[in-house]
Amino acid sequence: MRILITIASLVFIIYASLGGTFNIIFEYTIALVLVGFVGISHGSIDHILATEVIKILPKKKLYIFIAGYLGIIALYLALWFISPFISFILFLVYSAYHFGQADTEIITENLSSRFSRALGFIYGLAIISALMISNTDYVTAIFPPWFNDRINLVGIIHYCHYIYYASLALQPLLLAYLYFNKLTSAKNLLTFAVQLTIVLFIFKSLPALIAFSFYFGLWHSLLILQKEYRAFAKLKIVSSISAFILKLAPFTLVSLLGLLLIVYLSTENAQFTALIAISALAFPHTILMDKMYSSRI
Repeated sequence: MRILITIASLVFIIYASLGGTFNIIFEYTIALVLVGFVGISHGSIDHILATEVIKILPKKKLYIFIAGYLGIIALYLALWFISPFISFILFLVYSAYHFGQADTEIITENLSSRFSRALGFIYGLAIISALMISNTDYVTAIFPPWFNDRINLVGIIHYCHYIYYASLALQPLLLAYLYFNKLTSAKNLLTFAVQLTIVLFIFKSLPALIAFSFYFGLWHSLLILQKEYRAFAKLKIVSSISAFILKLAPFTLVSLLGLLLIVYLSTENAQFTALIAISALAFPHTILMDKMYSSRI
């Protein structure tokens, strides 16, 4: 899977580097497929992870998990109305934490929980700050003027430059520490280094929407889906890829249709509204995945 993702990423990077361009219809199509279907689907089986993999609650009490999940989403949406600044900063922080926790798993398997969280968060900060600074004009254009005025988005992006270079400078030091202390294999370190390099080139070379779609849809979500499928197959929850897709389908379609409806009803600030909706969906998912990774499941 990583090889195919790497090839697809390099094809787009080389095409863009040679002066290739992407029309807006193509960009939105890529976003719909990679974010709308692949990205959303990797969180659409959280209820199964909670009851049948992590076993937070017994399966017969699934309704309690769903009620709690929806409650967290509702509270986070309310926070966007109460304090957009806190909500936005929280979104950036927990996104960095979640991306780092998931994406660095290949090199943190033998580390203590505290060290793996710290290493992952540093990596996640590099990803989020790269996203913020690589296409500044696009990022600022997503948000309505009133929001930019209230949170000083330009100032946040300015500080993201410092965060990016600091977190990036720490990466080789951390990898060297893992290697010389034999905390992970050279193969895993090389795989992770290639991943980080390609992801950063994606943000630097491709338009913002395609860059985020490639990172979130392929390098993050698709790799997690692969792990989830293997876990489900091992526990005999599913017996085939088609059965796994059927598990993904219900909540993926409901979430996607709801997101599209929100965007349709908010045509003036559609991307900003979509961002708020995605942030609300992602918050309880991040909490659950932290539980899963902390349990080493």
